[in-house]
Amino acid sequence: TRLPISQFSHDDIIRTAIFHPEQELILTASDDKSARLWDFDGNQLTLLQHDAPIRSAIFHPEKELILTTSDDKSARLWDFDGNQLAQFPHDAFVNSTEFHPEQDIILTVSGLKSVSLWDFPGNEMIRISFDDALIWAAHFRPEQDIILALINSDVRLWDFDGNELARLTHNQRVWSAIFHPEENFILTLAEESNARLWNLDSNQLTMLPHDAPV
Repeated sequence: TRLPISQFSHDDIIRTAIFHPEQELILTASDDKSARLWDFDGNQLTLLQHDAPIRSAIFHPEKELILTTSDDKSARLWDFDGNQLAQFPHDAFVNSTEFHPEQDIILTVSGLKSVSLWDFPGNEMIRISFDDALIWAAHFRPEQDIILALINSDVRLWDFDGNELARLTHNQRVWSAIFHPEENFILTLAEESNARLWNLDSNQLTMLPHDAPV
């Protein structure tokens, strides 16, 4: 029987656990209202606390920063010592967030109803809201200052001023969408047994059929 090298304990369900991309660190987030930073030996280095269960915690790709999202209607920015640097208030739970890899801005999705762009001091730059749709996730296209969001059966693109640039329409709910790392292509997966390749002008280039949902 193999035993774990280390154990990282919370007082309730752990929602996320991720590795730091370069350092020997692990970040966990839990329904016990805390996110915790650990070394590989299982020593807790930092405790980050919210007022309600934490849905996610992520590392900045280059800086020693952590971003957490919670059911307390906030996302929060922290340094590795546990100092809260900024708070991003919302009208509902915050279900996902993302750092921009090159600029000091973040992207949040709240209550499955709104997408917001923030600067690091906590100022909301834009908000895009929908009353009759569900927003599953949102991502940056860093090189072109583009926001991508999964909304019901669509993938939609906006610029940083909130102007809609394109809409990629599917027949059923979209599960995921990713940008090509270098070219102007988007690959989407939906509940319709196929993947699709698009350009940024919303032209479908290829459909990749499967025998079941992708």
